[in-house]
Amino acid sequence: MAHSVGRASANAFRTSRGYAAKGVVVAPQPTAAAVGVDVLRAGGNAVDAALAAGFVQGVVDPFMGGIGGFGSLIVHDAKTGQSTVVGYHGRAGSLAHPDIFANQVLGQIHGHAERFSVKEGANQVGYKSIVVPGVPAGFAAAHQRYGRLPWATLLQPAIALANDGVPVSGEVYDRWLEIPETGHIGGLDRIKSNKECAAIFAPRGEYLLPGTLVRQPAYANTLERLARAGAGDFYRGDIGRQISKDMAANGGLFTADDLAAYEPDIGPPVVGRYRGLDIHSLTLPASGVQLIELLNTLEHFDLRTIHATDRAQYIHVVARAIQASFADRARFMGDPRFLTVPVERLCSESYGAELADLVRSERPIEVPGIGYREAIHTTHVCALDVDGNAVSLTHTLGSASAVITPGLGFIYNNCMYQFHPYPGHPNSIAPGKSRLTGICGTVVLKDGRPWLAVGALGGTRMQTAVLHTILNIVDHGRSPIEAVEAPRFVAESAWLEMESRLGEFGPRLEAKGWRLRTSPRAYDLAFGLAFAALCHDDGSYLGGSDPRGGGGISFA
Repeated sequence: MAHSVGRASANAFRTSRGYAAKGVVVAPQPTAAAVGVDVLRAGGNAVDAALAAGFVQGVVDPFMGGIGGFGSLIVHDAKTGQSTVVGYHGRAGSLAHPDIFANQVLGQIHGHAERFSVKEGANQVGYKSIVVPGVPAGFAAAHQRYGRLPWATLLQPAIALANDGVPVSGEVYDRWLEIPETGHIGGLDRIKSNKECAAIFAPRGEYLLPGTLVRQPAYANTLERLARAGAGDFYRGDIGRQISKDMAANGGLFTADDLAAYEPDIGPPVVGRYRGLDIHSLTLPASGVQLIELLNTLEHFDLRTIHATDRAQYIHVVARAIQASFADRARFMGDPRFLTVPVERLCSESYGAELADLVRSERPIEVPGIGYREAIHTTHVCALDVDGNAVSLTHTLGSASAVITPGLGFIYNNCMYQFHPYPGHPNSIAPGKSRLTGICGTVVLKDGRPWLAVGALGGTRMQTAVLHTILNIVDHGRSPIEAVEAPRFVAESAWLEMESRLGEFGPRLEAKGWRLRTSPRAYDLAFGLAFAALCHDDGSYLGGSDPRGGGGISFA
């Protein structure tokens, strides 16, 4: 049985520093976290737990992730002492030429530097917004390399939930109701853009209310087929044939050959050092390079003392480092299969020293894009087990195309929305290309052993949420829950944005030259959601699940 933080029964597992358990799973959805620890108690390892939780997330939070999506994970394997990245990023189809949306652009949208509105929202909803999904292949690759329990066993909880039904959570309902940014299609309009999607989530033309039971038998059938036949069926079997037929009939941009050719990217992580700890993070087109760059920059500042003596100066220093990293993101970063990225230089200690000098200099840092506000359309799992394995897993639908192939039941991604619609940019569209993403799952090692697994969701706020979480734990000595709860700020454009809990520092920051946007909310989803799992030297565990939205922490 899983023991969740806050239950009286969990107190028996508490040591002076954490919970003495066989492992911990942290996720936005309590159901997913509980399933993960059930897998640990059944003899599975951290990889099994994370994958089972990930499949469940696609059922209980179906607009955030699932088998129609993409993402990346990092595993630290206790047997070998090595970390590995499994990148299952979505890839643009062979029919997605570089200027496919160039003559339809209506304007740029806040959020990502390369998020643009086009006519009829064709890059946001509908078949032209979809790229080849990577989740089934990525999950299968991780299981084949590291899983302990049978593949079919990991899908059974998700299959049961899809068949039996799950209640609409308050968090899902709140996201449906959220007023979208200008140019961004949201809520009911998105759901009703596809009749299959509307039939499940708005059967009477209105949102389902919180607590309403949603059954997804078609999704359950698809998951059962994956359990029996393996992930290859999604790409080269019966499921793949249904997908490619539907795409061809409705103007989709990828073909049966594109599906059949899909393979995840597997390799070593990007690595760095911070305060004597080893940082292992995700390779491009995820955002581990940017995180390493940031930590290398901030290594040159005594952040603990600055934070304790001058909070406004602390915000100023970290925000300028964030600005510099976003300038480099726009200049250099993208799919390394399509452009040459100076990863070694960006992740080097010497370059971190250069950026530290820039931060101190007070020279203006120019960042393209208009920043401000991020929608939450991603989900995450952190898992640690008693053997010393660690996983940080992120998957997403982008902001969801709302397309459901009749009979398959799952929602596809809208990854085309995150490409630059004009040719000639690092993140421009090309057949087979993956777009740049803020996904930033990270494992921190102490004396060669996994100490902290951390990740986040929330567009380009993912890497800054992960940064703040690491700084809060390493520099400020906070527990994981204190670290993810602490007030956050970002500076990914000309603006410094911060939660209202930091409002008292506004006048001093303006005096330092910042243009401020202070959220009216103390806990604002727009700053991302962060998740952390920590293992103490005595083998006890702590977890932190961001209270800005949902929150599940379970111990096995």
